[in-house]
Amino acid sequence: MEEDEVFIVSEDPIDFDNDDEILVVGLKELQRNIKNPDKAERLRVRKDQLVVIGDDLESYIRSWNN
Repeated sequence: MEEDEVFIVSEDPIDFDNDDEILVVGLKELQRNIKNPDKAERLRVRKDQLVVIGDDLESYIRSWNN
C-alpha cells in the first residue's frame, strides 16, 4: 500500500474499534474494474492506520475539478 494511494472504506467504520481491521478498496482498483466493481480487490487495514481525506466520495471527486 502506497502512502499517496486513495482508498474507499467499504465497511461502516463506526462499527470498529481503532485496532480492528477494516476493508478498503483502492480508487485505482475500482477504476480498473468499473464494469464490475465487485471484482476490485479489497484490503484489510487497521482502522487507526487510515487517514481520512473526505467523508463524502462525491464531494471528493468534485474537488478534483477545482
